[in-house]
Amino acid sequence: LLVPSLWYEGFPRVIVEAFSVGLPVVASNLGSLSTIVKHDENGLHFPANDPLALRDSIHRLASNPVRLRSMRAKARKAYEAKFTKEVNYARLMEIYQVAIERRDSSSL
Repeated sequence: LLVPSLWYEGFPRVIVEAFSVGLPVVASNLGSLSTIVKHDENGLHFPANDPLALRDSIHRLASNPVRLRSMRAKARKAYEAKFTKEVNYARLMEIYQVAIERRDSSSL
């Protein structure tokens, strides 16, 4: 998946969707994109607004099937570790528990 954004994105769902099917992401090295996509693990970064760097990143993946296969596996692993509904539900419940505990301790 190519995400050649020129803007600081919030949290592009399309990246999570790509990871869910083991698809590495080539993304601009901006804001959250560079946090979600781990360079040389589940995708590649390139400088925003640099079409030659984008071309080179695509070429790096297309010309190296071993690297691509590894990144596919790591993209799926990232999805399973961070983005499944079960993981997100557990995290949400942790957040609620902290909020409840803070509320209870402040009412003493």
